[in-house]
Amino acid sequence: MSDSIENRFRKEWSDAECWVWDEIRAGRIASFNKKFNRNLNPKAEKEWNRKDEKRVLSAAFLETLLNEEFFKSAIKFKGVRIEGAHFKEDVNLQHVKLSWQLWLEFCRFEGSLKLMNLEINDWFSLEDSWVGGGLDLNGAQLHSYVSFKQITVLGAVDMISAKVGANLEMDGGHFTQKVNMNSIKIGSSLYLRNKASFTAVELANAFVEGMVELSGSTFSGKLDMNLANIGGYLSMAGNAVFNQIDLNSARIGSNLFLMESTYNDFLDVSSVHVEGTIYMSGNTSFKDIYLGNARIESDLIMTGSSFTGDLKMSSVKIGGFLYMDGGATFNLVEMRSAQIGSMISMIGSSFNGALEMNSIRVEGSVFMRKNAQFQKVNLGSAQIDGNLELSGSKFSDTVNMNSINVAGSLFLDDGASFEMLKLGSARIGGTVSMIGSEFHDFLDMNSLKGESAVFMRDGAKFQRVDIGSAEIAGNLELTGSTVSGYLNISSVKIGGNCFLRDKSEYQEVNITSGEIAGNLELTGSKFFQRLGLNSVKVGGSLYMDGGAVFESVGMRSARINGLISVSGSTFNGDLNMNSVITEGFVFMRGKSVFQKVNMGNICIAGNLEMSGCSFGGLVNINSAKIEGSVFMDQESQFQEVNLVNAEVGGNLEMPSAIFSGKLNLNSSKIGNSLFMDSGASFKEVNLGAACVGNTIVMSGSTFNGFLDMNSVKVEGAVFMTGYSVFNDVNLVSGKIAGNLELNYSTFKGDLSFDNLVIEQNLLAQYAYFDKDKKLSLCYSNIGSTVNFSGSQMGSLELTSTNINSELRLGSGRSVPPVWSSSSEMILWNATVGAIQDKGINSWPDKLELEGFTYHGLGGYGATGEGNMAKRKSPEFINWLERDKTFSPQPYEYLAKVLNESGFPSKANAVLHAGRKRSRTVAWEQNDKKKREYMRWFGLVLLQSTIGFGLGGRYFRVLIWLLGFSCIGFFVLLFTCQSSGPDYFKMAWASLDATLPIVELNEEYGEFIFSNSANGIKTWFYIQKMIGYVLGGFIVAGLAGLTQKNS
Repeated sequence: MSDSIENRFRKEWSDAECWVWDEIRAGRIASFNKKFNRNLNPKAEKEWNRKDEKRVLSAAFLETLLNEEFFKSAIKFKGVRIEGAHFKEDVNLQHVKLSWQLWLEFCRFEGSLKLMNLEINDWFSLEDSWVGGGLDLNGAQLHSYVSFKQITVLGAVDMISAKVGANLEMDGGHFTQKVNMNSIKIGSSLYLRNKASFTAVELANAFVEGMVELSGSTFSGKLDMNLANIGGYLSMAGNAVFNQIDLNSARIGSNLFLMESTYNDFLDVSSVHVEGTIYMSGNTSFKDIYLGNARIESDLIMTGSSFTGDLKMSSVKIGGFLYMDGGATFNLVEMRSAQIGSMISMIGSSFNGALEMNSIRVEGSVFMRKNAQFQKVNLGSAQIDGNLELSGSKFSDTVNMNSINVAGSLFLDDGASFEMLKLGSARIGGTVSMIGSEFHDFLDMNSLKGESAVFMRDGAKFQRVDIGSAEIAGNLELTGSTVSGYLNISSVKIGGNCFLRDKSEYQEVNITSGEIAGNLELTGSKFFQRLGLNSVKVGGSLYMDGGAVFESVGMRSARINGLISVSGSTFNGDLNMNSVITEGFVFMRGKSVFQKVNMGNICIAGNLEMSGCSFGGLVNINSAKIEGSVFMDQESQFQEVNLVNAEVGGNLEMPSAIFSGKLNLNSSKIGNSLFMDSGASFKEVNLGAACVGNTIVMSGSTFNGFLDMNSVKVEGAVFMTGYSVFNDVNLVSGKIAGNLELNYSTFKGDLSFDNLVIEQNLLAQYAYFDKDKKLSLCYSNIGSTVNFSGSQMGSLELTSTNINSELRLGSGRSVPPVWSSSSEMILWNATVGAIQDKGINSWPDKLELEGFTYHGLGGYGATGEGNMAKRKSPEFINWLERDKTFSPQPYEYLAKVLNESGFPSKANAVLHAGRKRSRTVAWEQNDKKKREYMRWFGLVLLQSTIGFGLGGRYFRVLIWLLGFSCIGFFVLLFTCQSSGPDYFKMAWASLDATLPIVELNEEYGEFIFSNSANGIKTWFYIQKMIGYVLGGFIVAGLAGLTQKNS
């Protein structure tokens, strides 16, 4: 029966078909090429249409072999293997199931191959065949090796959901329409290589357990491998040519090779999962690439390639390295939120578009160095566990690293070039180095946090820089750099030092409210605009020396724990150090030049040294607190200086300084001494209410203006000696615990020393006082001596002054002062322990002595002419008469002192001179005073009768008594009519008539009044009255009434 079946079909078959069946049944390859000893090229249509070629097989023949059980069972295990056949119609093998091989190689199919749901358990091959129609293997189950090598298919290829048990090889094939392998499953590898050519290829959702190779092939349409799952590597390398590629969400079990091929269109690798490395290197050229959300377990290598389109890798995850180096060229690159397991290398590459790396996470370092070229770069919020190195590269647009977190160091040095660089709120675990680089636009480091140092030094050049609110654990160094715009370091916190030194150049710099744990060094730099240091806190020292040049500097409320050194620098604008607090010294020396300086309310734990400098404007040190000393010496030059309410714990020293304006020390407190000596020069000086804990020394200096020391308090001496020159001086209400010494100095103005308290001496020996000026010591209290010996004097007022020891105007051992003709000395109510002079010429011609009191005459050096006690009365009287305004008090007081000194006669002489002068004054009259006739007459009588009751001048009354008695005697003598007058009785009678109250003998009265004529009696009544008057003067003198002022 089997023979009949075979014979029935044989009758329908052609010779070629019968021959083929015989070969197949014999287990041989039915090769027309061998049969005819000629290999026809399936692609050469003319060769197949020749009449002598008997290669044509019908589709029915093939379908019969593969569908009829009779033939299927007769076919050996080697299956159906046909070579060089020609099929002129469609071949339909749908749903055929074969357990053996099916080879249709080197065949030409004029129609389509309909192989839907074909199932083959062994090898299936269409190698080197030509298919004029489509190839439909939709749902086919090909359990072994499938070879489409060198095949040509003019129609579409459909292998949707097909299953291939081993390799699927399409090497060298030519596919003019779409190849659709969506959802295909391949048990081994897929090869589309070796110069195969494709239009569109779809491998979406394909599953390939082995590798996929597309090397050397051409894909003129889209290659869609969306969601493909490849167990091995995927190679699209080796001179392949691609247009659009879609690998979106594909999974690749090993490496992905995208190198040394041509990629003419969009490459979508987004969301791909690659278990190995992606190679995109080898001078390969790419257009647009999407790698967003891709996951690469190992490296992504783009070394040396060219990316002419956009490279989008947002949210990519790379387990190993990312290489974008070796001279690679890029346009737009997006890597937002990417995760890199190791380092990124962009060394030497060029990025001609934006590089977006914001929020990237890199577990290693990022290298963007060595002459790499960049445009706009965005690394905002990136996290880098290693270093970030941009050294030596060029960035032609904005680099944004705001909020970046770099665990290692950030290198932007070695001549790197930047436009705008943003590092706001960045966090750097290591060093930030910008050594020798150039920044052509804004550098924003606001709120940066650096765990180590920041180096911006060694020839680096910047425009505008903002480091405000940054936190830097190490040093901030801008040594030897140039900043051409605004430099903001306000509110910065620096754990080390801040260096802006060594010939750096800056415009406006703001370090307001900064906190620096170490030193702040500005040594040798130039600041062409304002430097703001307000409220800065420096844990170490502040150095602004070494020839630095500044304009306006604001340091208000700064706190410096070390010293402040401003030696040898120049300040062309204001220096405001108001309320600065420093725990060390402040040095402003070394020929520094300043303009206006404000140190009001400054607190200095050490010294303030302003030595050898020049200050061209107001120096304000109001309310300063300086625990050490203040030195304004070494020929420093000042304009106006204000130290009102300042407190200085040590000395205030100004030797050899020059003050061209006012020096105001009002209410200042100086713990030790004040030195204004050694050739210093001053204009107006105000020391009002100042407190000095030791000495004030003004020796050898010149005070060309008003010296106001009103209410000054000095715990030691005040030396205004040593050929100093002063103008007006005010020491009113001052208090000096030691001496006030004016020796050898010149005073050209008025000296107001009223209400002054000097606990020791006032020494003004050999001083020069202007003849037309006055020294006033009214209401003052001198604890010891006042000495004007040898001085050239003007006027001196000592009203109500108390001198506890001596008023010395020369002595036996010193020369007297020299007074001018206009000089006067006012001693109203003054009190002196003793007076010592060297003769009457020790005093001016004009004295005012009302109320002047003294306890003694003579003191130290009371020898020779200086022995006042041995001085003659006229000299004392001459001295008193120099007071042109008469008052009895000076006379009476001097008399009292002379009396107590044991010189009553000199005392009486002085008193007598006083009475005489009182008489003279009574006779005087002028517009303000009338002549006092009665007083004058009374004084005349007192002087004439009892000599004012002073000493031996009492006996003048006896002369008067004897005189009137003699007159009475002669009256009796010349009126006596008896021839023998009793001369004796006449004399006694006249004397008895003159004596008041006392009656010598009654007969003397009878003798006169009984025998005399009435006229004679009248005379003796008058004489008796005169006697009573004279007796009254005697009684008044004895009672002391004549010694009372009236």
